[in-house]
Amino acid sequence: MKSLNEKKEIFVIILLSILVRLVFSVKQFALTWDSAVYLGMAKYIFSLGNLGLWEPIRPVVWPFLLGIFWKSGLDAVAFGRLLEITLSIASIYLLFKICEKIFDKNIALIASFFFSFSLTFLELEFNLQTGILATFLILLSIYLFLRQKIFLAGLFAGLAFLTKFYYGVFIIILLVFMIKQVSIKNYKNLLLGFGIPLLPYLIANTFLYKNPFFPFISANYVINHVIACNFLNPQPWYYFFQRIFIENPLNIIALLGVVLLLKKPKLDRIFFLSLFVLPLAYLTTLSCKTPRYLLLILPFLLPLTALGIDFIMDKLKKNLRLLFLLIIIIFAAAYPFYILFKVPVPEENLDYYNHFKGIEPDKLVLTNNPKLALYTDNKLELLYYPLYNSSKAEYYSDDVVDKKRDYVFIDTCYGDMICKPGDLVCINATNNLMQVLKDNYETVYYANHTVCEYFIFSYKSEHSEDTGDV
Repeated sequence: MKSLNEKKEIFVIILLSILVRLVFSVKQFALTWDSAVYLGMAKYIFSLGNLGLWEPIRPVVWPFLLGIFWKSGLDAVAFGRLLEITLSIASIYLLFKICEKIFDKNIALIASFFFSFSLTFLELEFNLQTGILATFLILLSIYLFLRQKIFLAGLFAGLAFLTKFYYGVFIIILLVFMIKQVSIKNYKNLLLGFGIPLLPYLIANTFLYKNPFFPFISANYVINHVIACNFLNPQPWYYFFQRIFIENPLNIIALLGVVLLLKKPKLDRIFFLSLFVLPLAYLTTLSCKTPRYLLLILPFLLPLTALGIDFIMDKLKKNLRLLFLLIIIIFAAAYPFYILFKVPVPEENLDYYNHFKGIEPDKLVLTNNPKLALYTDNKLELLYYPLYNSSKAEYYSDDVVDKKRDYVFIDTCYGDMICKPGDLVCINATNNLMQVLKDNYETVYYANHTVCEYFIFSYKSEHSEDTGDV
């Protein structure tokens, strides 16, 4: 199929992408548990541990960037979202350049358009999570790799890994496909670039945790044992195959794209296919599967869909091509609008979070909900971390009596105090912990909001006038 246009069509797609994101910015996307953790870590880093919260299992690049905004006195949420949108636009352009080099301009344009309107991609741009930054960094790494900028490719792959750990799968792919140019120098440059951001991180881990690999080991343990994901809402191994078609039903055409790609198995095309297949294989092994993980493979799935679409257009009569393309474009653009705008924003209990307005910044708060980090700079002690179980409940049943906390914030909606189904020991220990708090602290706030219970306990009797009815 001849070029759709000889002009700079990609900039039309980029302009359209910016306009779409301006439209989506009017929708209030709820910030999630993970968003709050990263913002809390940002405050922890730039206050040298005096404020915010800390979870060692989390990578550090994204909270560090958010911390720059927070430390500068800027609105970290607003500027974080602005940065995510900027990175997403840059990612669309990088995907275009990658596909243009490996395939052709038409496929690059179709893939970029699909990526711009990707459901998961759009939603994550407003959530302050790590996916958008990690995607930008790995696309930049692959773009540089294809341009033989090996050291820089390794450097940005290393930054992607320290943004989201499982993006480390891509450095393995880059190492394997270095076979195109067997050069010890290239291998050294790739590993050197990857190691420059990684080495200081490993050294810091050695000082902080006495083990340079502690965050990786701990993260793997937590992800395989977290209750909600593994026991209350387990997913089958083929979950992400389903998500591919939920993401966009037109992705069924990617199967044709794979067949076409394998019919002409050039090394660069096999390299691109591996960028989709190997991460997808990794995702199927995860015990904890969530929709946002799909972003790991989306930039490498959609060009396969584009390859199939381009083939179909070539087979159509000339007068049907434009109609087919128009139908594809309209559907791809309308689908995420329909899905995202029909999903209601979760109703937050703002009275609960706004209680921080009367709490001094030096007060230590024990909580089972890191979302408090979105509303306060207070240092938060995490009751749930790294995992909640009967031992954790029993420990705090004694600890909150022996060491009085200024405040204890507990809720049954977002807070992670969940026991495995049938674990009566954990359930009884949790009930005992709640009773200990009620007996030894003053209940300064209680609400039953959208079938969830919210408690604020205080050691300070002067707040008694705020006590709700329990």
